[in-house]
Amino acid sequence: MSLKGWWTDHASQIKIHSLLISMTVIYGIFFPVLKLFCNELKGIDVAVLRQLGFAFVVIALGWSWDAWRRLPCWQASFKKDWVYFVAAGILGVFWLQTSSALAIGYTTSFHATLCMASVPLQTMMINAVIGVERLSPLKTFGIVLGSLGIAGLVYAQMQDVAAKGIVVKGSNLLLGDGLILLNAFFFSWYNIVVKKLMKDYTPLDVLSWNFLQAGTMTLILMIFPILPFLNFPSITETVQVVVHLTPIQWGYWLYVVLIAGFLGYWVHHKGLSKTSANNVAAYGMLQPVIAAILGAWWLHESFTIPMAIAGVVTLTGLSIANLKSGEPMGITAD
Repeated sequence: MSLKGWWTDHASQIKIHSLLISMTVIYGIFFPVLKLFCNELKGIDVAVLRQLGFAFVVIALGWSWDAWRRLPCWQASFKKDWVYFVAAGILGVFWLQTSSALAIGYTTSFHATLCMASVPLQTMMINAVIGVERLSPLKTFGIVLGSLGIAGLVYAQMQDVAAKGIVVKGSNLLLGDGLILLNAFFFSWYNIVVKKLMKDYTPLDVLSWNFLQAGTMTLILMIFPILPFLNFPSITETVQVVVHLTPIQWGYWLYVVLIAGFLGYWVHHKGLSKTSANNVAAYGMLQPVIAAILGAWWLHESFTIPMAIAGVVTLTGLSIANLKSGEPMGITAD
């Protein structure tokens, strides 16, 4: 077979896997950057700046993809899909981004990424229960192997903490990791809900609605603090935070809003429009490896040989989980 013929046969798969790899890199970098940002500002301030930033992107740049005319609420199918849009906006954007900024103050970026890496397992378990997607034996083995790799990373990390007596200042690993695990559960459902919406809407349609909804909810809670446990700052307090942002803090904001926010969600939605939620979620197992390396480099978090070995096991499981084994990948034509 010629190179051109091979490319014709495999172009769709190469494109979708490239998308998923870029999504993994973006989110693998996210928690170390978020941790750095939250080391300089209060977590709730970071959460508010990110949520308002999401809405600002849609308002300021939405003209480039005709966001206002294409909002799902103007489409006839919205009447049957509004529950999914509201759930996705609340759980998959507003709650996920708010609680992750709060949780990272109680745990390490490495721990947070490890907990989010449970998304593939949770997504596939939910899909299996509701009968959305079938798991082949080989794919199941790959997910189990990848999950064992993640468990090995957690164990290696805890052993390292115990051996060195490392204590994260102001940490509460149980609370931080618990919030992130809850986020992983919500994001697993988010994968499934957005996959359903991708049948009738484009990634930018869904993204615009979710970002506007999350930003609007944040603004309302800043004016009317009906959720006191979140302790949202007032508009005046937020303005003061923005005025005093340093150049490096603006850089963190740009990453968490534009790269990990807008671009990351768009790549994620695009992936869901091309393949199954299971395949998209499986790539999440790569993120702890990236976070471990960057955490050791930027935040001086440990990365040992046992962690590296566990990372290899994780990568092996990911590769097996994405092999064809009688079940098609579900990639649609461009």
